[in-house]
Amino acid sequence: MQLGAWMKAIFAEKDVVFYLQAIESNDGACKLGNVGRICDEYRSTASYASKSQGVDVP
Repeated sequence: MQLGAWMKAIFAEKDVVFYLQAIESNDGACKLGNVGRICDEYRSTASYASKSQGVDVP
């Protein structure tokens, strides 16, 4: 998350910057304990598996 904030601060005037971790974690709202993680709604599931990576599990 700190890397994303740095990139936005440095490059925002010249480029469009979005940080995938922020999007997939709903800006840090999804956590396992104190560790940020990808929210369940963005994970691959058995009914919608990622073509190259298979199924994600928490």
